[in-house]
Amino acid sequence: SLKTQLKEQSKEVTSQKKNMAAITTKLAENAKKVDTCAIGVDDRQQNSRNYCARFNSVDVSTAEGLPELEHEQEVMNNIHEVCKPILELRNSKLGLDLNNPNSYIETAHVLPMPKKGDYKCPPVYVRFKKRAVRNIILANKKEFKVRECDLKKGITSYSMSADLTKMRFEFMTALIGSKVFSKVWHNDGDSVKFTLARTSGKVYKIKMFELTAQALIAKYNNANV
Repeated sequence: SLKTQLKEQSKEVTSQKKNMAAITTKLAENAKKVDTCAIGVDDRQQNSRNYCARFNSVDVSTAEGLPELEHEQEVMNNIHEVCKPILELRNSKLGLDLNNPNSYIETAHVLPMPKKGDYKCPPVYVRFKKRAVRNIILANKKEFKVRECDLKKGITSYSMSADLTKMRFEFMTALIGSKVFSKVWHNDGDSVKFTLARTSGKVYKIKMFELTAQALIAKYNNANV
């Protein structure tokens, strides 16, 4: 009868809905596993990058035209001139040979000139032998003093930033670009700290990727938080 047919169809629809819900749940679980794996891989990549940093506005043109190994050494020498004053003040504990850049710099090379931004010279990518040395320089980068040779070229300050993976860089860029936070920074790409204009400088901290950037922005965009 028609009534029986409708009843059977209703059961079939209900069964299909249950199957679809189960598939959706399974897909969500698999997506979460993929995200977890991707974050794990990114964590390992970041651990290696925590020995590295990028320097902007340090002119290393003295290395131009030199053979490869001599070029690398000359770039390291230039970075050493910028970092040495900071390290000298703290070398009683570090015990570095500050007459030799190779005692704490593993390698340094010039990156391509960025297409966007006002750059007077290409950035320099530097890998330090010890993470602690890089962190000391990074923590005291406001002490950088511009060399006379750079002042003559119109350079008035240097900048140094920790090297982040693409995944972490995009996460931080999204937070900064949202304008929800008054200040955003990170600790070695492991945790993120931020302040909100409405909470009088209170510092919030979460683990990197604890939430997606979109979820974090949405959470703190709420005036009640």
